[in-house]
Amino acid sequence: MHSRDSPGQRFLVVALIIYLLIAGAIAWKMFDLRKTVLVDFDTPKAHSDWAQWRQTIADQQASGESPVARRVPKSIEPNSLVLLRDYFGTCLFAAIFFTTLLYLVLVFFVRGAFFASRSSSTTMET
Repeated sequence: MHSRDSPGQRFLVVALIIYLLIAGAIAWKMFDLRKTVLVDFDTPKAHSDWAQWRQTIADQQASGESPVARRVPKSIEPNSLVLLRDYFGTCLFAAIFFTTLLYLVLVFFVRGAFFASRSSSTTMET
């Protein structure tokens, strides 16, 4: 950076670096979560546990023993497996997109609060 850079410009550079770190951490964690879910839920035991749970829910609903009314999931595979296997790109995009929107609003407000022009505040007082 040059010595002529304003504090507001330095703030934006720091904010960009922080954003890249946050976005990278989110992407890394999403890939890590996907790997964990695929290892844990894409097994014959996990599929049989899911089928057994679905059957238990169906039996409770049919007998009226269930404390709450709930629908039996239609998927023959665990929901988290389907979500992170078949819709991983959508989940990753949504996580990055909404984090970006929230971060941009935060940077906008912080920059406005700390680096607002002093001349504009004095003209509003008169």
